[in-house]
This record gives sequence, structure tokens and C-alpha cells, in this order.
Amino acid sequence: MHHKIIKTVLGGLILFIGILTLSFYCFDYKVSIASMTKTNRIQQFTKIEALAIRLAPYRDLRNSLDSLVSVHQIEAGCILSCVGSLRQAAIRFANQPEATIFKRKFEIVSLSGTLSKHGSHLHLAISDSTGQTIGGHLMEGCLIYTTAEIVIGILPDLKFLREHDQASGYRELAIYRR
Repeated sequence: MHHKIIKTVLGGLILFIGILTLSFYCFDYKVSIASMTKTNRIQQFTKIEALAIRLAPYRDLRNSLDSLVSVHQIEAGCILSCVGSLRQAAIRFANQPEATIFKRKFEIVSLSGTLSKHGSHLHLAISDSTGQTIGGHLMEGCLIYTTAEIVIGILPDLKFLREHDQASGYRELAIYRR
């Protein structure tokens, strides 16, 4: 009987400590948002629209997304979801100048990033038949095997631009309210 009481008290104590710890993290997060510098822009938006597409076999994933952004004149978008498969992958790994091409079958594990007619930034994670996973910058040359089912979020209140960042030396995301 005493063991059950002790387990219940300990369980409640652990839960209380967990909630207390989480509340400290939330507080720290709010403080860090309030103290962000000019280069760490935060824009709030109230609306999001969704665009769902399915890409057929042999379509190029990157080119298809670029075309979609152009046709729909997307100023600010993001990948909400993507599942599918590739027959060929083209990924640029960190700090590498060129894409690496893989001519095998892969599952798309994840596609994430920002989309804009002013420049997109997309990362891809794929896994092979053994579950080995690799990822990096999505490049032209990723060819669909069976399908790619993609849901894109469009943020009509925002505009994404790519502007030179002195700290990184690259064209980085700049967020503006429309």
C-alpha cells in the first residue's frame, strides 16, 4: 500500500517538475523573441492558404516547385507536407559547391523550406531501401519515381525576399509585410 502512495506522489512530483521546466522554457522563449536583433525578423500573419499538388513520375521536383511558384506568383510560401518517392536524387550537401547525384530509388522523408518568386530555399531528406537517410539542399535533378504529394502554405500577408547578409555572405531570407 505504501509503495502505491509513494509511486503516486513521485509521479505527481515528476509531472510538476516537468510542467515547471516547460514553463521556464516558454518564458525564455518569449524573452528571446522580445530581444531579437534587426536581422532576426519576426513577422506575424493571420491568414494562410493551402495549395495541394501531386507530381507524376519523371517530373523534376525542384523545377516543378519553381514553376508552381512562378505560375501562382507566390510571394511567400512554405512547404507544409511532402511524401513520395524519387528515382534519382540531386542533393547539395553542406559546404559543397556542387550537387551529388544518386541514381537509386528513395522515399521522400521530408521536404521543408520557404518558397517565393524572389527565391526559394528548400531542403530534402530521403531514405533508401535499407532506411539509410541523407539530406541536404534540394537541387534540380530530383526525378519523381511514383508520386510526390505536396501541400504548400501560402502566406498572403507576407513577402519573402533574398537579401545579402554580411554575416553569412549569402543571400538570406528577408521577411516583409505586404
